[in-house]
Amino acid sequence: MLFLLAGFVRTTSVCAQTQPLFQVIEESLGKLLKMPELSARWASPDNRHFAYIASVGGKVVVVLDGKQGPQYDSVVKHTLSFSADSQRLVYAARRSGKLFLVLDQKEQSLDGDLTPPAFNRNPLLSSDGRHVACILKRNNNVVVLRDGVEGKPYEQIVSAAFSPDSQRFLYTAVKGQESFVVVDEVEGKPYRGVGLPLFSPDSRLVVYSARTDAGNLVVVNQKEGKVHEMLGDITISPDSKHVAYLGTNPQRFTMAVVDGIEGKPYEAIISAVKFSNDGRHVAYVASHTTHDAFVVVDGIEHEQYPFVTAPVFSPSSQGFAYRAHKPTGDVLVLNDVEGPTFKAIDPTSITFSPDSKHLAFKVVAGNKEFIVLDSVANKKYEQVGQPAFSRDNSHLAYMAQAANRWRIRIDTFASAPYDSVLNRDALMFAESGELYFIAIRNNEVFRVKCTPNGP
Repeated sequence: MLFLLAGFVRTTSVCAQTQPLFQVIEESLGKLLKMPELSARWASPDNRHFAYIASVGGKVVVVLDGKQGPQYDSVVKHTLSFSADSQRLVYAARRSGKLFLVLDQKEQSLDGDLTPPAFNRNPLLSSDGRHVACILKRNNNVVVLRDGVEGKPYEQIVSAAFSPDSQRFLYTAVKGQESFVVVDEVEGKPYRGVGLPLFSPDSRLVVYSARTDAGNLVVVNQKEGKVHEMLGDITISPDSKHVAYLGTNPQRFTMAVVDGIEGKPYEAIISAVKFSNDGRHVAYVASHTTHDAFVVVDGIEHEQYPFVTAPVFSPSSQGFAYRAHKPTGDVLVLNDVEGPTFKAIDPTSITFSPDSKHLAFKVVAGNKEFIVLDSVANKKYEQVGQPAFSRDNSHLAYMAQAANRWRIRIDTFASAPYDSVLNRDALMFAESGELYFIAIRNNEVFRVKCTPNGP
């Protein structure tokens, strides 16, 4: 093992007998300052940046990658967030009774009070970080301030969102007893109520549920669908070509409705509809009674169990896997083939490799947890995070805790220990093969980069 210390960067190279070298570089982001709340800290989505709220000289500051921002009397709760591309940071703060929008540690005075919508943060950043929106209350009205341009005032604004391509913006507004969706500042048809509106992945569709005097329906780009007694979760396919939701008939049976076509009615459907990556396959979990459940894929009912969770499609869209509970324990079912029995499988951890040839998931067994890769159990720990495959399918990484210390595990390699790790359930390999994470040891924050050395 080679261990070097140079300034604020530490480099470690480790070689396992049958594995390539892994180089681990720790870059110090400074010692943690006093925090008013231990939960007031965030890592960016790509795990390369770290921000937290600290107390300095009786004031409050946001520290980004070790650098302090402006001082304030307070930072508004639940406002600090990174853009989806991890390049920008936004929050709201107060000083001397005034409200400020702070973007990349540069402040702008705001007129009014923030009124957080029910389903979003406020302020909001677009995915590319180029646009910012605030929802502000002034007197008895609420307005959207987007890129410095103020929209029309309304009695209430319930939800807001940028499109995935960052070019469009929508929000739900309330006027009297009616609600409607405003897309790019154009008001849609008013209804007695509307659900959370969604953009399609390609940003071209706007989809939401609406309540009328006749019942409930789904609206796709202002086109109304069939009325149902009740509606469930709406799902848009990854290719943006299909819309699905759950609806009930007059007999109160539930059906999956895909592109307006009703499927077989069941006593209950206990998961949202899921599409494969190519949009060609549809799956959900249904039940005939309260004592059974089964997966339905493209209208075909699969094996019944006392309980199952929603299936996960492989990236190739040719396979699917799900957790099934039996009297003897949990099994992972892959393309209708049961794997070994475990005490409890975490269904949120089911992860395919990018080439769809490997499958990993997390098992909880009493006070121990471990990762299973291709039906083979890895070492047991106090806790483990969610597994993540490298883009080239050659490595599997996860966080593991032993003796209250956390390490990154990449195949058989284990890093030095840390006191805590942020985003441990959201590890992500870069296309170049590198993996980053933010960790804390002895009250010092590190940006850690893991790079495989060799083919």
